[in-house]
Amino acid sequence: MTVPRVSDILSLLYPGSLDYVGQEDLDRGSRLHESMKEWGLAVQAGKEPPPIYEECVPVANWLLEQQGMEIVACEVQYTHLGLNFTGRPDLIIRWNGWLWVVDYKFSESLSEQNKMQMEAYRQLIKANLDSPPMGLLLQCGKNGMVKAKKCPVDSHLLAAFLSGLNVFHFQHRGE
Repeated sequence: MTVPRVSDILSLLYPGSLDYVGQEDLDRGSRLHESMKEWGLAVQAGKEPPPIYEECVPVANWLLEQQGMEIVACEVQYTHLGLNFTGRPDLIIRWNGWLWVVDYKFSESLSEQNKMQMEAYRQLIKANLDSPPMGLLLQCGKNGMVKAKKCPVDSHLLAAFLSGLNVFHFQHRGE
């Protein structure tokens, strides 16, 4: 059976959603996420972080300024065995006594799709770490300003994601 990624389900539910994004912006997002992955892994291991892209510095600084923040996992792939899907959240942190799923957004705006992605990540973490996490979108636009957006649980977005997951499994039955 084919195990879909969160991004596969989002593509099914939001066809063509990245069509308006230019290749240069897609490459920029990939480059910045990779830079933050290297930074997060070093911080998690207690090592000196490597140099990161200038556009990532505000996000890294924001994270470092949070008192009591501990990195639990960075870019770890999780699989939800019960629902049969997989995903790779940017960062899992423990902060102020709570477990948080953190997703970096290096864009000027947030979408419903971003919030649905967070709902899917919450399900993955809840199933794998036995703790229902909070959701946090760290948005950093090209102006360098970081906006931390807490994502309250949205049962409607979760239901839509699960419906998309069921459609995917139906379309790929027998594989």
